[in-house]
Amino acid sequence: MKTLAELSDRQEIHDLVLRYCSAVDRADYPTVRDVYARDGVDHHTGFSGTADDYVHWLRERTSVFDGTMHLIGNHRVELFGDHAYAETYGTAVHWGTPSDDEARNFTSGFRYLDHVRRDSDGWRIVERTAVREWTRSDAGRLREPEGHGPRGRRDVHDPSTALRERVRQAAVIHPSQEGNPMTTSIEQRLQALEDRLEIIDLEATYARTFDERDGDAWSSLFTADGIYQSRPVGDARPQTFVQGRAALQAFCTDASFAGIHFLHLPQLAVAGDRASARIHLEFHGDYAEDAGAPRLAMRGFYDVIYHRVDGRWLIAHRVTTAFAREQNTVLGYPTTSALSGAHRDGTQDRSEEAARSRA
Repeated sequence: MKTLAELSDRQEIHDLVLRYCSAVDRADYPTVRDVYARDGVDHHTGFSGTADDYVHWLRERTSVFDGTMHLIGNHRVELFGDHAYAETYGTAVHWGTPSDDEARNFTSGFRYLDHVRRDSDGWRIVERTAVREWTRSDAGRLREPEGHGPRGRRDVHDPSTALRERVRQAAVIHPSQEGNPMTTSIEQRLQALEDRLEIIDLEATYARTFDERDGDAWSSLFTADGIYQSRPVGDARPQTFVQGRAALQAFCTDASFAGIHFLHLPQLAVAGDRASARIHLEFHGDYAEDAGAPRLAMRGFYDVIYHRVDGRWLIAHRVTTAFAREQNTVLGYPTTSALSGAHRDGTQDRSEEAARSRA
């Protein structure tokens, strides 16, 4: 399976080829030069030399045409780190005046064989060999357009120039909103997904380690000055307020109650290295293992703030809000009679009471 980096490299190299074709068809020679490396060379039919000399030759060679159109087909890339080999199939249509001049009206099939290198400016062509496969004369076949409409131009007045500028202006006037899934990159969307999964796993570990009284593991889920507290009621101070890993470790290990947390999925909001969540929960437990100990049940929610520290999400502040708290005492079911040694009809009790009265 190809990595995201490999897929990105392949797409950039493909765009490089398309950018070259568009620049030639629009007679945009600075852009033609830009697709080559600074030390780039080119081998075309009738030319072999540096990229600078090629651009000069191309300008003169294509000046005789009214237009050209490069159509790209098969495209194959082999990556070797910061170098790549690319083979591109295509056809190039040329037309000019007079329309019956074979030197100005022809179509050719070609392959671009490119050595491409990743430089500080991105992927660039180090060496190109343009292999001519075939040429067909189109002399006398050119006809006038069938009606009025946009026409291609080999200058800045081509329709693409005006449309590109309108798109650019629209982006300036109406910038994309941050977080819009249609405008974020694959890397950003993947990072957002990884952040959410890591925090969900953090919350699962939070519940398990507290229920197991693993104070070391539980406290390590907080930042160094992390806080766990209950929500204050009115102006009263919170019944529980614990700050710092040492205090958090002792709070978990020495808790007077035991039980199990049931957490709902968190409602998360992630922004860079900060995140927040609302988590609904239930907790069921007791204060001792023996019969007669109070049993408790709490329903409510956590409000949590997370910080990413050294690449790891940690709890910075957690506040527990109780929606309902119930407590009852379970005494158990004894199988023996509460009247130890007594007859069911109570006879023994009455005879003993009479004997005590005579004495």
